[in-house]
Amino acid sequence: MNVKSTFQTRIGGRNENQDYYKFSETNKGKLFVLCDGLGGHLGGRHAAELATETIFKHFKKRQDENVARILENAIEKANMKIWKEGINDERYNSMGTTVVALLITPDSAISCHAGDSRIYQIRNKEIIFRTADESYVFELVKQGKMTEEEARISEMANLIVNFICFDSEANMNLNFLNYEQGDRFLLCSDG
Repeated sequence: MNVKSTFQTRIGGRNENQDYYKFSETNKGKLFVLCDGLGGHLGGRHAAELATETIFKHFKKRQDENVARILENAIEKANMKIWKEGINDERYNSMGTTVVALLITPDSAISCHAGDSRIYQIRNKEIIFRTADESYVFELVKQGKMTEEEARISEMANLIVNFICFDSEANMNLNFLNYEQGDRFLLCSDG
């Protein structure tokens, strides 16, 4: 399995870049994780880093056969770690982060996400959306109450309805993705 990767980050229109990413070859496949700390909250960057590092630490030490369950469990562990730190340190009581994780195995790609960070799959110059934003405005778009353009420029565009450390239990979306030789995956934050 020949998997190449590259990363790029830009600060965008904020004072601090709260994206944190990592990739590594594991005995279960190549794992990519991108977390984007919640910008308006103290500790967003810390939450993104803590989540990413916890996911990798937990994922690498588990030896189960069900890699999808390992990935879900690793994100659940990250959620719990952030939640507990927020309870124990008032400086971080509202911290949280989005997450997109992609595990590429010889058989398939497994994605897991929470929030408005995204995974795209590119095949033969076609861009395929593999995640859906979990934001207030995207919910309005799905209900037909707002257009995608209105959502993009809305003052409420950054209101996330799901993220890591929303509460003590993580709520994430897991998908199995087929891929072909030459396919590309793009993980990106909303910035």
